Amino acid sequence: MTMLSTSVFNIKWTLHGKLENLLALVLWGDVILIVDSTFTLNQISGQGIEHEDELHLSTLDHLLKLLLKIMIDILIVETRKDITKIMKGIRHSTKGKKMIGLHIT
Repeated sequence: MTMLSTSVFNIKWTLHGKLENLLALVLWGDVILIVDSTFTLNQISGQGIEHEDELHLSTLDHLLKLLLKIMIDILIVETRKDITKIMKGIRHSTKGKKMIGLHIT
């Protein structure tokens, strides 16, 4: 079910770049990444409710696709570690204090 006061906004964009590593630059040349971004906006407040990016990797070499996937997986793992560390810090700093609306397990 969707709210009637929302709208979807699509942006298609392309990233062009060169790899910094000389060997990678010689092997693959320019990197072209095509991205479709979809935003769901609240029409009343103008705030973004949801955001989704879709990467089109068809222009990339198979090895480069694998490297990109590995880098994204590492980023996800590191982000989870950071969030866990922050939540543990909140739990230790609020120990013995009454917190309303914050439940950490």
